[in-house]
Amino acid sequence: HQLDGSSTRKYGGTGLGLALVKKIIEAHGSMISVESIPGKSSTFEFMLRTVE
Repeated sequence: HQLDGSSTRKYGGTGLGLALVKKIIEAHGSMISVESIPGKSSTFEFMLRTVE
């Protein structure tokens, strides 16, 4: 979720993307994690199971 509208004006979007990704990842029985350096970058990591 986006904290305020300033990033929406700057980058576009509604801020729902990560919330939707989280729901999809969890629906597949996995988790998503984030490591963030404020003002610099964020790294998102997830793993999905493969079908054998």
